[in-house]
Amino acid sequence: MIKEERRKDLPIIRVMTGIRNMGYTLESAILDIVDNSIVAGAKKVNIIIQAEDKTLKQSIRKIIIDDDGKGMNTDQIYNALELGSSESLYEDNSLSKYGFGLKSAGFSQANTIIVISKTESCEKWHKSMVKWDLIKAHNRYVVDEELELDACDITLLENKRAGTIVILDELTKVSKVKKDAAIKKISEKCAITFHRFMEEDGLEIKVNEKNVEPYDPLFCNEIADNMIDYNGRKVCKYFDDDYSLVLNSKNKSKAIIKAVLLPNPPLFEKEGLQKKINSKYQIKQKNIGFYIYRNKRLIVEATTLSLFSRSEPRLLASRIRIDLDSLCDDEINLDVKKTSLVFPERFMEQLRDLLNPYLRRSKELWDEMKIRKANNDQEIATDSDSLHKRSNEMLKSISPVVVDPQTGDIEPMQGYMETHIDNLKEKYSIDDSIIDEIRKKNSQRVITVSELPKGMLWAPNIGGENSSQVVVHLSRQHPFYEKVYKKLEDGCDAVVILDALFLNMAMAEMGINCGDSKYEKIFAKLRQSVSHQLENFIDLEMDDEDYDDENL
Repeated sequence: MIKEERRKDLPIIRVMTGIRNMGYTLESAILDIVDNSIVAGAKKVNIIIQAEDKTLKQSIRKIIIDDDGKGMNTDQIYNALELGSSESLYEDNSLSKYGFGLKSAGFSQANTIIVISKTESCEKWHKSMVKWDLIKAHNRYVVDEELELDACDITLLENKRAGTIVILDELTKVSKVKKDAAIKKISEKCAITFHRFMEEDGLEIKVNEKNVEPYDPLFCNEIADNMIDYNGRKVCKYFDDDYSLVLNSKNKSKAIIKAVLLPNPPLFEKEGLQKKINSKYQIKQKNIGFYIYRNKRLIVEATTLSLFSRSEPRLLASRIRIDLDSLCDDEINLDVKKTSLVFPERFMEQLRDLLNPYLRRSKELWDEMKIRKANNDQEIATDSDSLHKRSNEMLKSISPVVVDPQTGDIEPMQGYMETHIDNLKEKYSIDDSIIDEIRKKNSQRVITVSELPKGMLWAPNIGGENSSQVVVHLSRQHPFYEKVYKKLEDGCDAVVILDALFLNMAMAEMGINCGDSKYEKIFAKLRQSVSHQLENFIDLEMDDEDYDDENL
């Protein structure tokens, strides 16, 4: 039962005290205000940090965020300064979420928030403000509107036709850091947080008239190859195409995953470039992990999501991007500051399964690069040919058949293979990127490769004698190979039985698909599902060790 006699007005001072103590840093507060400029269509944003006059410490006293966006009329300014702006005013891809950004960010750093704005159609500039002292004096939230422009305001508005200026004045003690330190931190945070707007949409950001250069932590514009071809000297991607993980099938919300491996700085030591490469790519433990974006805006930087230990040096070059949009908002718990979030457990399970092979392969490649460096940057042997030598001798002449799943009719497959080799290569997307690796063992039927797409353990392929036989590829980076195959003695019966199993599965799949390609996706899903089940079956727990950057 709702009792009408209960108090209806909010204890506004306590509420506002809580809002201004949400945990903003100086730079996160300013970035939250810059969000509004981007939403308003600004192409140029100028952040001005003003210091105290005649002081040795040069502590900042005022912050100005000036943009050339579409601007606001007096009612829109009021809405921007109102506590909890109307949801109807935000577009689907808006960077705003709760309607608290300007107020919570502004009051976290200052006692006065001033907004001066004008649209192209407005005749004059409008100025309004919210002030901590006024709220306390009236014991309610008030917006002081239609204020007169002062001389400083007029100077800021020179040669400006439209846009918005936000001024944070009367800074709190916690905000009074040194001017040079503030400029450095704000510039760095803008560079990484808004880099995609700068790179893709032409946004220009200046801090005290100095251009901010975009910084992409994944260096996507440098991606050269797949990680299969990683040699430690270029940026490589893990997925051929960005991978989608569904958050909610009903509203079609999904997360887009991109994973890369950056260059390995120790390989550049001989040329004297190790420090330069390390500096360029910021290969540091604090930068390992996930970079999570909402509507292209970085919201969480270098988090582990509890999927690995930050003290693991073999992941120093590993970085993953997760892209979210507004459809994902109801599926995640994002804080008001837009700096941290929590995913649902079901999503985390999918993400863990998807990325375990990537994380494991990243560690293996880091170790391989150490060996490569010791060998003066020469290619290193990673094959397991001796393990499968007996299998290949015994399975050399085994031949599959073509099966018609409708009638059950069978016929020898070899003739079909030889006459339809090009069609089969296209159907199975035979990857020429690993041809060099398998060319050396052309007559083999069981071939180990560095890795297979989507974390698969095995896949059918074409090779063998005259390059026209069904062969099976086994992924050396799959946990089953690592934890089972490598524990067995070279050429033992168990190895032969396992090799025969996977080769026969490859021949059965290709034999059925030769007759009817509609089963192609079913078999691919079967391989992927079984591979993941085998991965989960194997105990992958590894003891975390403590390392520091000196392990580079």
